[in-house]
Amino acid sequence: MMKKTLIAASIAALSAGFVAAPAFAEVAGHVGATLAQPTNSDLDTMMTLEAGVEYSHESGAYAGLLFTTMDLLDSDSEFKQSEIELNLGYAGAINDAAGYDAGLTYTIPMDSDADAEYELYFGGNYSVNEALGVSAYFYLPEADDSIYLEFGADYALDAVDLFALLTLGVQDASEGDTALELGVGKEIMPQQYVTGAFALNLDDSDASYLEFTYTYSW
Repeated sequence: MMKKTLIAASIAALSAGFVAAPAFAEVAGHVGATLAQPTNSDLDTMMTLEAGVEYSHESGAYAGLLFTTMDLLDSDSEFKQSEIELNLGYAGAINDAAGYDAGLTYTIPMDSDADAEYELYFGGNYSVNEALGVSAYFYLPEADDSIYLEFGADYALDAVDLFALLTLGVQDASEGDTALELGVGKEIMPQQYVTGAFALNLDDSDASYLEFTYTYSW
């Protein structure tokens, strides 16, 4: 399972953010779009597109490549809001209900004035029952004053999936991104998933937003 991205909430609603090692090697991919509408009317609507591919080996090792861009609504940006992510990691199962996931993400901005950065992460998942799953991740960015934690949960109903994601800053938390995201997702057609969520910034309510995503996976 690759590190969470803007669209990953839609996939996390299906798997609580963790995928155990596959029984055999496989290649998977996805394309998706996210529309974020800030609750502060002075802020602009944001649209993000992403496309990614991931290779998972039967041993549990995986590698992924992800391209994201926020430039579609800004014709003058010259792709300065786009980036490429390289993801390397290892996922394994502890038992039938629990597993772990650790890896490294290397981000390369398309803006030549910005520096590439890396981030280490470690996480685990536990399936409480067939419907409820929980997860926890620890992130260590290159700038170690921005360490943060993510706690996720999803509950699969007959018609839709409910999910929640809590992000907590470990250092400089009073100025960091402490946020709670609550949402609902649904598979509208095979391999096609949509979500709607409200992301509340617990440090600055003016930075909260509504988010809608569409993801096609194969």
